Amino acid sequence: MRGILSLSIMFLSALATSARADLCDIKREELKLQGITVISCEKVDFEKKAISSDYQSKQTEPVAVYPSAVREDLGQGKKGKYLYVNEAPGIKNSRYFNPITSSNAPEGAAPQQGFSLLSKFTTSLSTQFPEDQELLKWMNDPNGILKEVMPNSAASAMVGRCEAWSAWSLDPEIRKVLGRMSHGVLCGELIPYTRGELKELITLLYPAPELSSRKYLGSVFTNSGFYTPHEVEDANLALSKLGELAGGSEFTPDQVLLMASEAKKKGQNLILDIDPGREIWNQPIESVVDLTFTDPVHPSSASLLSSDFKSKGTEGDAILSDLSFAENELKSMALLGRNDVPLSLCKVKEDLGLTCDGGPSSLSEKVDSLGGLRKKGVDQGFIEAAPTSIIRHQLFIQYGVESAFAVSEDLPSKTRVLEYSEIGARKVWSPAVRKLSEVCTSQEFLREDHNSALADLDLNDDCQKLKVKEISDREVMTGALPPKKIESYTATPQFGSDKDSQMKKKAYAHLMEMMKSCEVYDSGVAFLGHLKVALSKNSLSSDDIQKLAAEYQGVSKLLDQKFVREEIQSTLSNAGDPQAHVDGLSRLYQALFKH
Repeated sequence: MRGILSLSIMFLSALATSARADLCDIKREELKLQGITVISCEKVDFEKKAISSDYQSKQTEPVAVYPSAVREDLGQGKKGKYLYVNEAPGIKNSRYFNPITSSNAPEGAAPQQGFSLLSKFTTSLSTQFPEDQELLKWMNDPNGILKEVMPNSAASAMVGRCEAWSAWSLDPEIRKVLGRMSHGVLCGELIPYTRGELKELITLLYPAPELSSRKYLGSVFTNSGFYTPHEVEDANLALSKLGELAGGSEFTPDQVLLMASEAKKKGQNLILDIDPGREIWNQPIESVVDLTFTDPVHPSSASLLSSDFKSKGTEGDAILSDLSFAENELKSMALLGRNDVPLSLCKVKEDLGLTCDGGPSSLSEKVDSLGGLRKKGVDQGFIEAAPTSIIRHQLFIQYGVESAFAVSEDLPSKTRVLEYSEIGARKVWSPAVRKLSEVCTSQEFLREDHNSALADLDLNDDCQKLKVKEISDREVMTGALPPKKIESYTATPQFGSDKDSQMKKKAYAHLMEMMKSCEVYDSGVAFLGHLKVALSKNSLSSDDIQKLAAEYQGVSKLLDQKFVREEIQSTLSNAGDPQAHVDGLSRLYQALFKH
């Protein structure tokens, strides 16, 4: 199992390097090196990469965030013609906006004070759509849009708008509009919006998708509020060994690929709630790959059950009946977080002529003990294993990113690697399991699963305790728990008929119109970048000057002479000499500002 997991990590690195590499081909080669035969590899690719999000939690909604900047008012009633964009434009790392077109603009210098993103958007609406008084009133009404975005310090930091983002990140109209920009737009009365801010506004206004299909997970223990992470892990490990992890769910592991295939045929997309715990981590699915193979060394991390054996007589019938009862009791204990001595386990021991003692301490060890009793029943000739085929699967789900705040480019997808097994007709989740001592020796403490219920498990700390024999060796779950739910939807906005929904619909339509019609200021940012590169040379060539002058003509209405001169002097000062001169600088000024 360790070899497969290590190679899976190697695969993820390869995927980050070559996003278009075929996963099936990579995995076939990896497993071939281990002498493992791949039976099949099926793939559903939605062929669309989710756009990274910039949404905030309920603790920090847009009304409290002060985004990017234009230069301060030039004085004497003149409005600034130029803007400043920092190195990482967006919600998280942006400068303040000075709404110089507003009658109640804040006092003081622009970099210190400003209005929120929502106030800036309202200013844009009043400037560009003054006739829409009903919408403007709703935008400023405490019972309108403001009731949704007021910061709430008591809210969980996890409470955000990920379902809306999951939907719009694959919406073809939004993808087309955002695809034309890296930084943002300059609108109306010289109001700039970074790309991150536009995504924030979309997330605020875009409705949660109407879900046409939803499949929920069951039988995973996630009650981290009352149990330690070790107890949560042990309960799920016990369920996995029983072949009951997520047992009785609305969908079996193989249905993930089936749902993806059906959604793609209908022109729909999928949302994956990756965390089976209480938190919601909805993510848009980009592709699903199901790799099927046989592994003679590690046939399955899930144990065989009593149903996989048959009796060889009357005593065997009683043993199988008691084994089945014990399996169900252990499952119930795992789902409830209980860890007392199961009486049914004692009954099986009595059937085999053994004394019932306190037994193992952990739930997963109790399941191991039950497996030992099952084997003893075979050794004593009471029962025998029925012919059972065991096929293993690795399920790779590529999905969008939820934490790419304030970045202009879409980041590489994340990949969740899930494992499941086919044991006869049963299909069971079987996440990877390793001995703690093996993890400690390998120094690979990072868990693949960032599930909230297991996130606080510090394997590094446990390794130190194991080293001094403060704790005993145990099995740990190194693979990912299965997702909470999967839902299919159509990536187009579906607004409700109530007043708030209809007002959002209007605001969203205006936002899209604004994004399409406002001038993209990427060109201004690009010019500043080219200017700094040219200034880094000892001298400006005639070719440099000619190219910069031609480029500046297209952005002069965004970047005025004073600002460009300041930028040049700032660049030279940052080079270490405030009085520095570059050969050809005067010719550059003449070429740039000759008109």
